[in-house]
Amino acid sequence: AFQEAVVRYRAIGDRAGLATALRLLGAVAGEVGMWQQAHASLAESVALCRAIGDATGAARALSSLAGAAIVDEHDYQ
Repeated sequence: AFQEAVVRYRAIGDRAGLATALRLLGAVAGEVGMWQQAHASLAESVALCRAIGDATGAARALSSLAGAAIVDEHDYQ
């Protein structure tokens, strides 16, 4: 569902909606161990949030990105 939302928000140019969908997609990807997709989605969400001046969204995405990085590192030790 989040992948479809990403496609649709990109298509209509809704950067705020896209940032949220990417954050949620990245969080889910991290939960299931898809670290590369999680990182890519969350990093794009952070960049979009910063570009549109959404400090709260950027903080949420950064928090998810940090959490995914910690879990990813823990899984490889």
